[in-house]
Amino acid sequence: MFKSIAIILLAIGLAQASSVVKAKPHSVQSLANPLATVRADATAWVDEILANVRTQLLAAGLDTILLPDFILGFSQTILGITWHGEAGLSDGLLKGIETLHRTGTADVTIEPNGDLLVTLEAGVNDGTLAYALLVKFMDLGPKATATGTIKNIRVLITLRVDTQLRPKLEKFDIKNLGTLSIDIKGLGIILNFLVEIVVNAIGNVVKGVVGELLQGVIKGIVNGVIEGILFPETSRTLLQLAAIQQQAQHLAAPVPYIR
Repeated sequence: MFKSIAIILLAIGLAQASSVVKAKPHSVQSLANPLATVRADATAWVDEILANVRTQLLAAGLDTILLPDFILGFSQTILGITWHGEAGLSDGLLKGIETLHRTGTADVTIEPNGDLLVTLEAGVNDGTLAYALLVKFMDLGPKATATGTIKNIRVLITLRVDTQLRPKLEKFDIKNLGTLSIDIKGLGIILNFLVEIVVNAIGNVVKGVVGELLQGVIKGIVNGVIEGILFPETSRTLLQLAAIQQQAQHLAAPVPYIR
């Protein structure tokens, strides 16, 4: 399913005409602490990138993800007799992935060659999920529902900006596939033992889908978007000043005396 989405996105084209994030003219105070101002510009730039990513996710229909159907086999011993059953899960939906946003301040580092590394954490905190259950056990066939939330999905993103302000995606590392909270209703007292089994199974399926989405389609969208949004032009001079200050501080650092 996700390969098909990726092919569609490539067909419609993610590349945009290059644009530059507009930044406010810098004050005299900015010149005194250029790195702090570059960090503020980087944060605004990252927010612009993620806003475009959210637009692309919506356009690709990724605000609602179809979760795979599956059958879960189980057994339970009652009065010395082992009974076998199965729970069929269907009509699964995952929502909220399109709310990917920055979850902390963008960190900036200037490398010796003048490149700027912008590192940030992005994530999803408001995801929801749902499944329909049909259980067959001891001549029982109750229908139940599973609903829940997924929070704390986190990715660590590093962007490299060269001296011409051209960005590229350096790293896109998954830090957390999310924390799930799931509520099962409709099983009844006899089948209450199934709750933990079903919750664990849904958790594994959902996290697998989230991981595939992040490393596949979403990473591809992020990569396509950043190629079309240059770093703020007004930061060029400040980057040069910050690099000079950094080199001066390095040269001024005391050299350890070795006898």
